[in-house]
Amino acid sequence: MKNNLIPYIIIILLWSSMVGCGKHTNVMPDSAEAFSKKVVIAQNTPGAIVKAAVMAGNERNYLEAAHYLSTDCLKFCKGELVEHAGGISGIIDRDTRNGTVTEIIIVKEIVSGDGAEVISVFHYKDGSIREDHTKMIKEDGVWRISCF
Repeated sequence: MKNNLIPYIIIILLWSSMVGCGKHTNVMPDSAEAFSKKVVIAQNTPGAIVKAAVMAGNERNYLEAAHYLSTDCLKFCKGELVEHAGGISGIIDRDTRNGTVTEIIIVKEIVSGDGAEVISVFHYKDGSIREDHTKMIKEDGVWRISCF
């Protein structure tokens, strides 16, 4: 399991060295349960959650975006490596290219028990696209984005 984190750690370290000491606010809640706000999703499907999380981050609503993360992912995001990369807001800004996502297309959802993978394509304002693979886990009957 720890070997699966190595690519993420390398990406975070490389990215953080490129952005230098840019200031980002860390808006991480203590846990998924720390949110009293319930975000209504039309469907509790992995793809719907990915879209909702990315679009919340795209609008720089970091608290709402963090709501879609699994408990383990929230704990990981409080770690030194993520803090060094600008916190969760820095990572979201990098993934959304500073709020320039125009569309997310869900290509495929692969569900296996309480785990899933969502393959999606992000479209950006500059006309570029990026394929993304998001791991998901079901916690208390709700799909959440997993870091592992």
